[in-house]
Amino acid sequence: MNWKQTTNILPDMHQLKERISQPLAYRFPLNAASFASIRSACNDTSFLNFLCQVSDESHSTLFAAKFLLNAVYPPPVGDTKESFHSFWDTFISNVITFTATANNTSLAYNRNSRQDASVFGLQRPNLTITVDKFCVFRGQEIGPSSNGNPKEELSSKLDWSFKEVPYVLAYYARAYNVTLCAIYNYQKVVHVYDLMSFDLTFVDHRLALITALFHIAPLLKMIAQLCVKVGAIEDEDFERTTKTVRLQGNFVKKTYKTMDTYSKVLGLYRQLGQMDPPKFEQIFSSNMEHRSITFLPRVVQRQPITIRGLLKSLVCILETLQIIHAKGIYHRDIRWVNVGRSRDDKSEEDTQWFLIDFDEAVGISQLGPESHAPETNHQRGPSVDIWSIGYLLKTSIVTVPDELRVIQQSCLEVNPTLRPGVDVLLAQIKSMALCL
Repeated sequence: MNWKQTTNILPDMHQLKERISQPLAYRFPLNAASFASIRSACNDTSFLNFLCQVSDESHSTLFAAKFLLNAVYPPPVGDTKESFHSFWDTFISNVITFTATANNTSLAYNRNSRQDASVFGLQRPNLTITVDKFCVFRGQEIGPSSNGNPKEELSSKLDWSFKEVPYVLAYYARAYNVTLCAIYNYQKVVHVYDLMSFDLTFVDHRLALITALFHIAPLLKMIAQLCVKVGAIEDEDFERTTKTVRLQGNFVKKTYKTMDTYSKVLGLYRQLGQMDPPKFEQIFSSNMEHRSITFLPRVVQRQPITIRGLLKSLVCILETLQIIHAKGIYHRDIRWVNVGRSRDDKSEEDTQWFLIDFDEAVGISQLGPESHAPETNHQRGPSVDIWSIGYLLKTSIVTVPDELRVIQQSCLEVNPTLRPGVDVLLAQIKSMALCL
């Protein structure tokens, strides 16, 4: 089939609204009998003609079986939202997956479970499609007898993390009624722009939706490429020994593998949340049934690349240590992977740096000796975190001046009693920062 997307220009929303109601550049060939059978089920044959053409020489068997047959004989539905999942997927996500694959676009599909909904609350849409780790298409759905406004929820569930990307694509559905739309950010407010609406009780409207999605699907890769270009926030899932982590938009969700670990971490973060000023991630929501905690903010996990940025990060970390050490809390796992900067547009020396991932403060696993103080696994106290300041300096990608090398060595002393205190260390680093 020679129907791959050829445009490399992302249309604006108004152009897109017009484009998705146009015939495909390539119309799928059907034999006369199949075409006549589909046509007889339509009230309006326009979109059948936009998708297909009669051919005596070839017949698109796969396309006919995958989409046209379903358009005439759709999956059965019931009275609940869950009963519509297969129906919506047939005419939306399956079309996008089919089309994007043909355009060499690798994507990941996720339908929100009840678990995700209860854990993520406001910020989790019902369906997401990600390309290159960016959620460029999402859906919000309600059943035939459900209350709520799915269009409004699309905007309220999205904390814009796409920077200057003009829009991402979406749909909202109430049972058979589906609207394709674009979501955009204007003056720091998320808006939803309707592109085209469909009543999927009718065959011709199902064909119209399929046509529109054949136009839309190839744009997802282009939107993802724009996300990379402007430095938008990626979505990502990964496994750790004691938990799974999902990074989505400005949120971080951690699902712990045991209730004991979940309870200890939750208790610790509740204690941290009472401290001021907050220079560490905070609990947004938690779910005991699923052992999940969602955190804000999601930071940029990236080392400072300038000496000014390095000093500012150390000041922020040491100020955090002052706060938590005064309450008898010790991080125990300070490495660059657990340090990040705010997602603002400020310079390294002007932005806020955060200490994240306090899980090891409750001692949930054995820590490796190569990146932790020698006494970490058998002794608690401030000296463990002071050693880690030295380790940050040792592993920094910045060329560290001699004055900082001296501080590094003092922090890395094998004997904990010979390491400097946090107050002394903070004063030294602040003094160096003022001299630059």
